[in-house]
Amino acid sequence: MRPANIKAAKADPVTDSEKWYYGYSDLPTEATLNNTTKTSVKVADFNKYVVEVTYQVKITDDSGADTAYDLYVKDITLPADTGITAVVAGADAIQEFTATVADNTANAVALSNTVTKTAQTVTVYLYIDGNNANVYTNNIAALTGAVSLHMACYTADTL
Repeated sequence: MRPANIKAAKADPVTDSEKWYYGYSDLPTEATLNNTTKTSVKVADFNKYVVEVTYQVKITDDSGADTAYDLYVKDITLPADTGITAVVAGADAIQEFTATVADNTANAVALSNTVTKTAQTVTVYLYIDGNNANVYTNNIAALTGAVSLHMACYTADTL
């Protein structure tokens, strides 16, 4: 399944079913999509195609700070050669990852411009990108592995 227009500026459109599609290739050993099989994912079926994990992020009372800035993904690990893609959505933006990134600082997107002692939601969406050359119907059971990520923010608005 491949999302369309996933690089939206805000996090809100991520769960819009019109942005997510699934389809099939003509041959089970290829990842080439046959566009006539492309179908929009229904809202009720979203969880059958996309893993959605929600986190609550805030500054703790004992941190000594009241506000932090520019919450971003510091690093992320994705299993190699699986087509697994992660979309991380914050209050103000989203960032998509198709491979492991050991240090995302240079390319970081501010998922949330400010972080306070009030919890805010960060959602991670995981899906298998069927357009990836390593993904085809005969190997779906082999597309496994752990995903990990670390987030960070700044005490001054620097990102």
